[in-house]
Order: sequence, then structure tokens, then C-alpha cells
Amino acid sequence: MPHSYSSGVPISSLSASPAGKSLFSRHYLETHLPRYPEWAEDPHPVFVRLRELWEHGKRLGETWNENQTETEFLRPTLDVLGWAFIPQAAARRGRRLSRPDYALFPDAEVKNEAYPCQGQDDAFYGRACAIAEAKHWGRPLSRQSTDGREQWDADANPSHQMVNYLVGTHCPWGILTNGQIWRLYSREVSSTASEFYELDLGLILDFLPTDGEPTAEQLDAFKLWWLFFRRDAFVADAQDRNFVQRVAAGSASYAREVSDKLKELVYREVMPEVAGGFIAYRRERLGIGQETAASRAEIYRASLGLLYKLLFILYAEARGLLPVDNPAYHAESLTRMAAEFADKRQRGLPLSDATHATRQYDSLLALFHRIDLGDPSLGIPRYDGGLFNPATPENRFLETHKLSDRAVARAVNILVYDAGEPVDYGYISVRNLGSIYEGLLEMPEMPSLRRDGI
Repeated sequence: MPHSYSSGVPISSLSASPAGKSLFSRHYLETHLPRYPEWAEDPHPVFVRLRELWEHGKRLGETWNENQTETEFLRPTLDVLGWAFIPQAAARRGRRLSRPDYALFPDAEVKNEAYPCQGQDDAFYGRACAIAEAKHWGRPLSRQSTDGREQWDADANPSHQMVNYLVGTHCPWGILTNGQIWRLYSREVSSTASEFYELDLGLILDFLPTDGEPTAEQLDAFKLWWLFFRRDAFVADAQDRNFVQRVAAGSASYAREVSDKLKELVYREVMPEVAGGFIAYRRERLGIGQETAASRAEIYRASLGLLYKLLFILYAEARGLLPVDNPAYHAESLTRMAAEFADKRQRGLPLSDATHATRQYDSLLALFHRIDLGDPSLGIPRYDGGLFNPATPENRFLETHKLSDRAVARAVNILVYDAGEPVDYGYISVRNLGSIYEGLLEMPEMPSLRRDGI
């Protein structure tokens, strides 16, 4: 079940799901943004003005070229958002001349100061809060080749073009839009082209009630777009930080906190569950009544390998690296499995502890095999590197041992939910996952085994 703002607006319904990492943590937005003073502001007057522009775009946008999209929709929208702007200012990058469509300024006074500085990038763009690039109405902002990989040439992928502009102008923020989809980019992130915050304005404005007045939920959804793309979001406060910087810093803090918490949870709760489940299987199905120091070490390594695979898959599904939006893949996904476990837990339905009935574990192994070899029928590319290769020593152990449905559900539930709230794996980085894994390798000894209920 998607979590909501205090007003009841599901975050998942507002944002499209491009492959890549969001610039901000969804969980942080859901839990912290309603506490920001900006959230108390009333967007209704802006909503009324923007809705008229949107209806105009819906009616005629498909007939517009890029210049017409800018004239008929984008420039009036930038006015509504409070921006002062200069179109088509020259920005030099080496011997090449690149021109983002707009340089965005906090007010007319700063804009007028910038005009004489055109061609002097530091002086001109040093006065700008952001740049903006417009595409024709509805043009895809990312494009994939036939093999499902992102195309990163500027002609095919506007995200790549935005990166070039941010690098060339040294501007800290960039806005890319086709009128319907709006993306915010930061020059400071490590993978600029694939890290952005995206909102679909059509999902917010297309479904008005019959009386024409927005519902409270719709108005809050519009407020989310307004807060992140208006001029005020980029103007520094008394502490010399602006709104988007504060949200970015809060998201980064969330990622660090959840990584540390996951490391502790995996060590203290998940590892005993998984290792204890394997020991129970060995005792009840393989007749091994007493474990040695060597066998315990083997169980620990295999359990650690299993947990890292689960973390990797949760990360890959959240990032769109595995095609969780494909219904065929979703039916086999770890995301679906976790939701099913959560539903059973919420309804108080028991899960089997029998070591001879291991349907959920078998489903995990089948998913591992699909990822290892690829499965074109489900849209799964082949992943090289050996993590899911059943021939490795740790994976051979996983192939010959099983976990009960209850043990699998318990482990997945702890990994997916933090105090009842879903962990935002779409924002956690590879470095965060590596930190969790390395921290487990450094743990002094296997924790005592427990068999808690899910």
C-alpha cells in the first residue's frame, strides 16, 4: 500500500518512475516535507492560473513544435512560478557554444544586471539560480535503445543535454520539461544524467472534479510541483540555504541513517533468522544434529550472501534496473513478494515454519536464476559478475539448503520496512549497500540465533 502525505496524497501517484536514482528520497518527502514551513502556504491562486495554461496545452499541445511549446506554455508557466528569465543566452564551453533555453533569475533587477554579461559565463550564470531546457509538448525526456539501455547522446536523450549545460554554465540547478513531465537536476550529484526529481503535471491536473474545483488531495499534489519548481525554492534564506538544498541535505541524512539502521537490523535480527532457518533445515531435513565451527562459518557466509542478494534486488527494482513495472516481472519480483508478506502480516495470517514446504524460498531461487541468466520474456537483462551464479561456493550452499516460508517472510519484512515505513531503496546508493555488507563482514562473531515470529 502506498504511503501518503498527511493530506492523503500518495507519493507514488505523483511521480513517474524513470530508471535511476531520484534526487530526493521519497520517504523523506513523505515524512518530513509536511513539517516544512513552505508546506503551509496556499497554492490555490497559482493553481487557478496554471490550470488555464494546462487546459490550453491539453487542447493544442500535440500540434506545437518546441518554440510554440515555449511561447504558449512554458514562458507563461515560468511567469506563474515567479521566475525572471533570459532566453537563449550564450554559454561557452571550450570552443563549442551551448545555449540552454533559459537562464532563470530571482527577480528583474538581477536579470537586468546579467544582460550585459552575456558571453562571460561566470559573470552571467553566476547571477542565475538555475537554467531551464524546454522540449516540444510530450517529447520523451529519456530514450532507450532496443536492448533496453539508456541512450546517452545529446540528440537522443535530453538528460545528457542537460548535463552538458550544467557543466558548461556551472549553474547549480537545471529544469527540464516537455510541458507535462518536469525534472529537476543538480550539478553537485555524482551521476547527474540519471539522478533527477521528476513529477508528472498531467497526473495532477488531468483529473478535475466535475465542479472544476480541486480536491484537497489534488491541491496538495499541485503544491508538491509548485514548491519544487517555483522561484522561491532556489532563493537562499537567512542561513544561506534554499528549499531544494534543505530537502537534498535531509534526503542525504536519511540515506545515511537508514544504512546504519539496516546494518544493525541485518546483524541483530535478519542474520539470526536466516542462519537459524538453515540450521533448522539441516537438522530436520539433512539429519545434521550438531554444527561445528567450520559449518557455522559456512552458514554465516551463505546467509550473508543471501541477504546481500536481497538488498541488491530491492535496490535494482527500486531504481528500475530490474523491470518491476513490467507486469510479468512484477508477478515474480521481490517487491511483490514483500507486499504479499506485509498483507498477510497485517491480516494476522500465519506463515508456515515447516522446513519441508519452502515455496517462498524456491521462488527466491527462481528469481536468482532469472537474474543470473536473464529472461527476455520478463524483460530481465543478464547480470554478469557472479553474484547470482549458482556455481559459487556460497550459492551452492543456497541451492542445497532451504528456508521455511516464515523465515523468508521475516527476513524480507525486516529489510523492507523500518518501523512500519518502507525503506527507500530507490535513494540508497551502491556505496550505502556496500557499507552495509562491509560492516557485516567486520562483525566479530555470529549473533545468537533467534526464531522470532513475523
